[in-house]
Amino acid sequence: MALDESNTFESLYSQGQAIRRFPDEEVVALCGRQRGFSVGLDLGAGSGRNLIPFLLSVRCQGFVIASDLAPSGLKSLADWFCNHGAVKVTPQELLTDAAELYSNIQVTGDHCIYAIQRRASGGMDPLDLCSIGADSETIYLITLCAPMQHLFLNKDSVDIIVNRGSIFYLNSDDIQKCIFVMYSILKPGGTCLVSFKSDHDGRFLTGAKQPESPTVRIVNEGAQLGLKLEFFDLERVNRSMSIFQNIKVGHVEILHPTASYAYADWIVYGYKS
Repeated sequence: MALDESNTFESLYSQGQAIRRFPDEEVVALCGRQRGFSVGLDLGAGSGRNLIPFLLSVRCQGFVIASDLAPSGLKSLADWFCNHGAVKVTPQELLTDAAELYSNIQVTGDHCIYAIQRRASGGMDPLDLCSIGADSETIYLITLCAPMQHLFLNKDSVDIIVNRGSIFYLNSDDIQKCIFVMYSILKPGGTCLVSFKSDHDGRFLTGAKQPESPTVRIVNEGAQLGLKLEFFDLERVNRSMSIFQNIKVGHVEILHPTASYAYADWIVYGYKS
């Protein structure tokens, strides 16, 4: 991702333009299916849209890592959780099981750890988060400021990785670096969920084509004006994810609320044996 595009995201978050929305339904379903995992990673977390299902599904004393390259986005999500009862802690203050798990993950770089209380007998109700009482347990959120293609975590240390809505802002080389990073840190038996911008997306037809085809510079998206997007056909999706032993590809289209075209994404699950 070029420097000017990194600054665009930092500007969006620092000015409060990145509104926290409901979590993506694919992420909710994945976390529900994998409930009880030890370590989850939201890669390109932004302001924390998809963190709630992660935090409701991770095991007691487990970790959810929110990684993004924009410090203001991470500060926004950390402030929100702290305003709802999360407490910043040091590695020395981790509970016993969590301390061992943290040592195995080997988080490096600019990161912070937050302890969050959750109702132990709860399900997928967001009200079960930040619930302090006799029936509460501790889970941990780590905010990690790093480019997704240069993320340093221990090999085979993460159960679930989600990259929903960000990898396509990278250039072609960095996209492949990011996929290699995800594969490396994913545990055998783990699941990776990635979304790629589809060549059926209306912006692929209406944007300004760039020399590094199939890259398009967005010309009609308001706050994201001028950002570049990489678009993928199905063959490129399969080729990009070929490092995984098994992949499952789906496709979704959502009509733009005010324009006459649809957003379109490839939804890809990668499985590591």
